[in-house]
Amino acid sequence: FVMFHSRSCQACSNQMRDFEAVARTFAPLSDVMIARLDADAFPSSASPYTKHGIPAFVFFGQADRFFGLKPLPVTYADFRVAAAMAKFLNRKCGKKQKLVKVKGMLAIPEGLEEELEEQGQGIDAPGWVFEPAAGEH
Repeated sequence: FVMFHSRSCQACSNQMRDFEAVARTFAPLSDVMIARLDADAFPSSASPYTKHGIPAFVFFGQADRFFGLKPLPVTYADFRVAAAMAKFLNRKCGKKQKLVKVKGMLAIPEGLEEELEEQGQGIDAPGWVFEPAAGEH
């Protein structure tokens, strides 16, 4: 799972703590890699994945060992908070990692996850509301 970013991008800077939480969450797993790529430093590598702007998040699946087929990259288009990204990666990788919290990351507003689940939307559904984590106001 790769975050394509730029040092001069304010939106990228705002996403770093949430991305750090995702990286820490999956760090103990040797079969899941989380990385950042500076789009300014490596424009030719980043350009296929940053057509719609940065930050861009892309999931690269593992090749099929039997047939040698590489899956197509999946652009992450859900909400850009650690909880939603971790849920996405758990689904894609068949894992059940519990999110590691990082100071300054965006938090799920109290009761919102349950409300969305009741509506059948889930946590990565439209209508997401962002708020700072408790104690970060």
